[in-house]
Amino acid sequence: SAVEALPEVLDSMVVDLEYLGRDSYMPLFVVLREGIALDAALRKALQDAIRTALSPRYLPNDIFQVPEIPRTLSGKKQELPIKKLLLGQPIDKVVDTTGAGDLFAAGFLAGQAEGRSIADSLTMGAICAAEVISHYGPRPEADLKALVAAKLG
Repeated sequence: SAVEALPEVLDSMVVDLEYLGRDSYMPLFVVLREGIALDAALRKALQDAIRTALSPRYLPNDIFQVPEIPRTLSGKKQELPIKKLLLGQPIDKVVDTTGAGDLFAAGFLAGQAEGRSIADSLTMGAICAAEVISHYGPRPEADLKALVAAKLG
């Protein structure tokens, strides 16, 4: 991105908060190299980079220095959960703190990759998700393939 091309910036994420009937609000979050502070000169450099590489239309309303950008287990930036939080949704409605969603998706995709039906793939996802939420705290390693085989065959 134009922002991450600057040597001071390690990572970044912009979130467009669209409000029905109102102008949107677009904050930019940046992770900076150690020892670098977000001062007026760096703010201007960030804005200039965006203006030059994209257009003034993409200039953020605010720029915030953050310690890290939240990512999924696969490394994708989590814009949607941040957008929901900034729009006022409670964190327990936004973030899957159990990891069940990831395991559900993994089980479902594994079933599809094995050529199983949609129903069996969904069941595989549910079995995997149930395993992660059935234990409190750290849990022993689970052989999910054996668990699925025992329930589905």
